[in-house]
This record gives sequence, C-alpha cells and structure tokens, in this order.
Amino acid sequence: MNTEPGQSAHALMPKDPSPVPYTLRLGVTGHRNLADPEGISVAVGNLLLTIKQSLEKGMTDLHQTQIPGKSNWQKIENQLAWNIKRMLATSGILSKCTDPSRHTPLNWKVISSLAIGADCLVARKAMEKLNASLEVVLPFDVKEYRKDFSTKADLEEFNDLFSNAVNHSTIQNVSFPVSELRKEGYENAGIEVVDSCELLIAVWDGKPALGQGGTADIVKYACSVNRPVIWINALQPGLTPVIVTQVEDQNKKLEISDPGDLRITSMPLPKYAATWSSRYLLVAEYNRDRSFSKKGFDDIFNRNAARLESTRKNAALDPEHIHPLIHSLLPHYARADLLAIQYQNMHIRSASWLYRLAAIAVAVVVIQTLYFPEQTAWVILEIVALLGAVAWFRISIVQHWHEKWLNYRHLAERIRILLFHSLAGPQSTKQAIQKQQLPFYPGPGGWVLDVFDYIRLHLPGIQIPKENISEVKKFILDGWITEQADYHNANAISKNKLTRKDHLLIGAMLVSTLVAAILHMQKIVHDPFSENLIIALAIILPAFASAQHAIGSIHDYERIATRSVRMNEILLSIKTNINQAGSWEELNLELQRAEEIMSAENHEWCISLSFRRVSLPV
Repeated sequence: MNTEPGQSAHALMPKDPSPVPYTLRLGVTGHRNLADPEGISVAVGNLLLTIKQSLEKGMTDLHQTQIPGKSNWQKIENQLAWNIKRMLATSGILSKCTDPSRHTPLNWKVISSLAIGADCLVARKAMEKLNASLEVVLPFDVKEYRKDFSTKADLEEFNDLFSNAVNHSTIQNVSFPVSELRKEGYENAGIEVVDSCELLIAVWDGKPALGQGGTADIVKYACSVNRPVIWINALQPGLTPVIVTQVEDQNKKLEISDPGDLRITSMPLPKYAATWSSRYLLVAEYNRDRSFSKKGFDDIFNRNAARLESTRKNAALDPEHIHPLIHSLLPHYARADLLAIQYQNMHIRSASWLYRLAAIAVAVVVIQTLYFPEQTAWVILEIVALLGAVAWFRISIVQHWHEKWLNYRHLAERIRILLFHSLAGPQSTKQAIQKQQLPFYPGPGGWVLDVFDYIRLHLPGIQIPKENISEVKKFILDGWITEQADYHNANAISKNKLTRKDHLLIGAMLVSTLVAAILHMQKIVHDPFSENLIIALAIILPAFASAQHAIGSIHDYERIATRSVRMNEILLSIKTNINQAGSWEELNLELQRAEEIMSAENHEWCISLSFRRVSLPV
C-alpha cells in the first residue's frame, strides 16, 4: 500500500487486535445489621474466589461450552460434546487449551449503594480479592445519604469507598425529610443495582423485608428479571451459598403458622463457567476463535486498507486525520468480518447438506427397491446418508454456527459505521446499540454490545480543522455511502439472478416429475428398466425439489434482493442530504441519520435470520 511522504510504511500493516477485555459486574444487596460480619466476610471472599477460578478455567478451556443448555437434552448434549472434544484434545487431534496470547483479560466491577453492613462489606471484599472497581448507586443526594450513617466509623468507611469509586449515580433528588420518598429512593436504588449487574450477591436472612425496598424485595425483583442471585445466609454464613431462582409469599392454604414466611426455591452453585457468565465466555470465544485465519485476516485488512487509502487520496484528506481511526478500527473489523464469513459458510454448507443428504437417502431407498430388491446392503447407504444429515444438524447447533455468523456480522457492520461516523466528531458515551430487548428476541448477543462499546470508548482522539469539511464529506460519501449503495445495487441484481435460477431448477424438476407421472399413468413405456426409472424419477425429483427449496430459504435470495433495492434508494437520498450539509453540525445530524438507518437495517436483518434456523426435514 502506498503512503505519502512522512508516513511510516507500517502505519496500516495488518495486525490481529489484542483480545478485548471483559468486565463482569457484581451487584450487592443485603442487611445493614449483621450478626456475624467476620463469618460473612469469609463467605464472601470464598465465593468471589470460586467465581473467579471457574471463569478463568472456562476461558482457558477451548472446548467448554460457551452457552449453558436450557433443557436437560441440551445440557446432556453440551456435556457429551465437551467430553468428545477433550478426548480428541488428549489424543492430539485438537488443541488442549487457549493460546496464552489470546487469553481474555477479566476485569471486575462491584455495584453497590454502600449502605452500612453488607453493601460496604461486599464492595470492600471485591476490591481486595478481585481488584474490582467500584460503581456507586445512591438512593438520593450524597449529602442527604450521609445522614444514614450514625457512627463515625461507618461514615468514614462510606467516605473512603465513595472517594475510590470510578463513577456515581443518584436515583433521585428530593427535598427531605420525607420518609416515603426515602423508602422509594432505597427501593429504586436496589432495582438499579440489579439492572446494572450481571450477578447479584445477596447477604440475606431469608425473611420478608421489614420495609419498602428491603433485601427480600430486591431479591424477588432480581429473580423476576432472571438475574442470578447468589445467596449468602446472613444468619448462617458457614452454609454453602446457593443460587436463588424464585421467592414467593407462602400461601395460607399451606397451613403454615406464620403466613408471612417466604418460599425460596434454590439450586447449587454452578459447576461450569458458562452458567456464571456466558457473556464472558462468548467474548473469550471471539478473542480466540479457532476459525480465525491469519491469511484471511491479512487479505481482508489489506483489501480494505487499500480501498480506504485510495478514497482518502481522492478526497485530499490529510493522513493524520484518518490513519489513527483506521489503525484502531480496521483490525477489529477485519477479525469480525473474517469470522462472520467463516461461520456463514459453515452454517449454509451444513444446512444445504442436511437437506441434500435427506433427499439422497430417499433416492437410495427408491433405487434399491426398484432395481436391487435382494441387495439389502444398499440400506447401509441410506442409513449413512440419514446419519450424516442428523450429524450435520446437531453439530451446527452445538457449535452455534448460526448465532456466531449473525453476531460477528452485526459487530463488523457496527464497526464499519463507527469508522465513518467518528470523523464528524467524538461519539456520545451513550451505548450505540439499543439494549432494550424484545420479549421474544434478544437482538445481537449481549457480549456484542460489550465488545463494541469497548472498541468505541477506546478510539483515538482526532482533530480535523473546520475548513476540511468538504474533504471529510467526500471521504464519507465515496468510502461509505456510495460504496454501500453500489453494493446493495449489485447485490439486488445478483440475488435476483440466483432467485430466477433457483426457481427454474425447481420448476424443471417439478415439470419432469409431472411428465414421469403421466408416462407412468398412461403406461406408455413397457420396458421394465425404463418403467422403474420413470417411477424412481417421480419419487426422487420431488424430494430433491423440496431440498432445493429448503436450501433456497436458507440463502433467502428473493427477500435479500428486495431489501437491497430499498436500501440503495435510501442511501442515495442520504448521499444527497450529506452533499447539502454546509456545517459540521448539519453533517453530524445527517451521519446520525445514516447510522440509525444502517444500524436498524443491520439489526432487522439479524432478527429476521435468527428465526430462520435449520430444522430437520421431517
């Protein structure tokens, strides 16, 4: 790649990005008055080390499942796959563990309201044992909140922790004293802690809350939103902690003397890392994915670097205004793009052969029945074809090829958008991917949000002079908007051609089936061999036509072509608006609109394909 004088030759050399770190967020809720603070401190310390060791083991183990099974069958299948992979690793066929250079750094953050007792105790322990950072969620203004601490020692503990927190948030600011508003503040702070964490540690006596927003209420809420709650018994801290899955008020029909007691459903602590934090293992899998190819990465990087450099020169944009962004973002884009391509090919190949092998099994049994009725050994071929189909199906599901394709592609497209939008100025600290989840579809995996936010928040700062707006506009238009519009235009044409080809092929097989059926019905052919051939075609061709139709639904050419036509029209209108932008403010607004449209299209694509999973042809 050519560089201008004064630019180092290695400025845009391909280099696989360093592993993206992961921050596990621990929330805390618990009682203010603790009967055995020393015992609880020991229990908390042991628990934190257990979680840490489990996650680190899961990260280094290449073959431990990243997603915990929901059903018993999925759990058994995951365990079986893990054992098979470990056997292959032991025999030297597969690698045993993750390359140390691809280990995912695990950071910790504890989220607490720093109330007297459990809140401060767990926060302090996490900072000591895990070197965790601290995020404080206060029920109201800190000056008012300090009035909750009756002793000098408690207040000093709060002030010390509060001063070391990386950030603070206040739920509400109200005039005091108003007791009801204080209770509401405590409850809202507890809910915010739950919403902000991945795991909630509850130091709890197992009894109902004494007031609004008490520990029991927060535990109930956490269970209702499927947040894992790790219960340390405040009355008996020596007991092994458990995961609370549900908390209910006892029904009076149970004839319990104290109807205010709670019915607590729990389960033992997880054995495997995926149950502690699937998001962490998925980030680790992205960082170390075995489908990564250095040659493929270099090809994608160099191709895009050359295209961007050519666009930069045509726009007369100074290298120092764009090279830092390219150097920061392009390696991440190349990695995500490569993995998306790899898993797309693996998913489509496995789906296609699933349906083809099912059709081949039909062909084998028909040919054997008509031509070789005595040679039952042919049935072995049918069994092999069916077993192959089922094996492809289950391997693709266990290895999550479909999910990986969608997640990696979503990440790659978000990084592409970020490169161009960043030229108009610093990005908002607000997370760029919407976190609100549909009730029936969670969108891109939560780990995608974590990785993208890390990349976005670590962008280098660049200062482009205001007078260079025309150069920036040309770079964005040529390198992004026009390039994407041309891509969608070409994609629509190619996908429409493939759709017509697919329809012609299926139509030809169905017409041939019809002809064969008519010939058989009219008994025009009297030669036994030819007659059997006609019967075979009448049975086999519909099977292959159905297989081809199923394969076509996986490729989804027709719908993609329609979407590309519409996207081309929208992008051309965006191009006009950007051309007309006369100031940086107007340019930023138009780029924001372009980002929203492209992000929405990318998200909708991810949603629609998530429902188009491979299924057995039954």
